[in-house]
Amino acid sequence: DAGTNDSSNPATYTIESDAITLADPTRFGFVFDGWTYEGQDTPTKSVTIAQGTYGDLTYTAHWTFNPIATITPETGYAELYDGHTLTGTGGTNTYIVIKDGAIVTLAGATITDIPDDNKHRWSGITCEGDATIILADGTTNNLKGGYSTYPGISVPENKTLTIQGSGTLYLSSNGYGPGIKLRSEERFSRNA
Repeated sequence: DAGTNDSSNPATYTIESDAITLADPTRFGFVFDGWTYEGQDTPTKSVTIAQGTYGDLTYTAHWTFNPIATITPETGYAELYDGHTLTGTGGTNTYIVIKDGAIVTLAGATITDIPDDNKHRWSGITCEGDATIILADGTTNNLKGGYSTYPGISVPENKTLTIQGSGTLYLSSNGYGPGIKLRSEERFSRNA
């Protein structure tokens, strides 16, 4: 399910707990369809655990792929899958990963606010494996890495990044390294 549970949804309850209505979880690049649980095989968004309920309960979130993935200053860690189009402006903790084998489009994506400090050791975009980035026609995309030499885009050694399209792409580190860099797994990791 790979989403983030809403913080208002409790992890535990007792027979004496007030009724609990589950809030929607979130997942970057996906739309929440609803919950399934024992006796409910069709996803439903309206789920309330009645007061007096007891025992173990398991709820599973279901998602629909949303091809437009918009980053905001509040976006933290987010994964891009095959077919995603990334747009918007990220913030100080934006950390984007392109999944292995994915073809994604950049359409006005800006990730330039990652600070040059020891707490922000990641690239603007990190490719998990082979990837293709398409630069949408007429768009400008600007990617910068975090601390010191972390690049705008990092690619694993022995993997291929293909960049296509007629859009514009500006890449940089935070002043000390290249815009695109091959990385070894132990050297480039997120330590936030």
